[in-house]
Amino acid sequence: MVPDKFDSKNMFQDSDEEENDTQAPPAAQTEPYSASLVFKVGKNLSTNLYFVDYTKVKQLDRDEREALMTELANARAVLEAIQANLKSIREVTATLLAQPTNEVLTMKLEAEEAHLCELEEKVQDARKLKVNEKHREKTKRRIENMASHWRQRRRSCLEFLTNMEEVTDGAVSRSKCLKGDGQIAIDSDEAVAKAALEYAKEKRSRSAKGGMQRRKTLSAVRGVESGEKLVSSVGLESDIVAVTLDAQLNIVRVYGSGA
Repeated sequence: MVPDKFDSKNMFQDSDEEENDTQAPPAAQTEPYSASLVFKVGKNLSTNLYFVDYTKVKQLDRDEREALMTELANARAVLEAIQANLKSIREVTATLLAQPTNEVLTMKLEAEEAHLCELEEKVQDARKLKVNEKHREKTKRRIENMASHWRQRRRSCLEFLTNMEEVTDGAVSRSKCLKGDGQIAIDSDEAVAKAALEYAKEKRSRSAKGGMQRRKTLSAVRGVESGEKLVSSVGLESDIVAVTLDAQLNIVRVYGSGA
């Protein structure tokens, strides 16, 4: 940009400084579009005028226009490639941001390792049971054999009491005999279970009145606190006081905590 009256003469030519032997050529000779924007001073700032000197515009020939269009097409292709790469990078960034961080993965890994250790312990316990499978099956068969004899004896006893009740026209009560209050004394399953429950209840009552150490022991084993009723939430084998048969002649355990 130059004033409307441009003088290419060096403004410091008349200074006292020593002139260089080699002076740079004027900008108008090196730059083809130098001083194309012209400034015309007005009376004030609002009347200053800027205009372009189009006389320096050089007309491009065909080869130059084709070269310029080729460069423009190449620049557009490079721009499209950069934009496509940027889009791909943004998609990968969004995917990575949606995934958990290394800290979260480390916490999950520790939790899964702890769960895996627990499963391995259970597998080891299961393998021990697998080793004792023959013994378990043998014990199960013995229990079933004894239970079958038990069912036969119970069935015979009930048939005898039923016949006696019918013959005596109710003088001999089947239900009373089974409870132990009838005319015939029988060690029935119900009477044995009732006596065992009463004994367990009495034993707990004596233990509750004992010393503090005894109550702590019961509390550690069965979860009993002072003044509370014994409730066995896990069904300990040591809490079984009797066994009986249900209506389908299946073995049912009677726990002392049920008293």
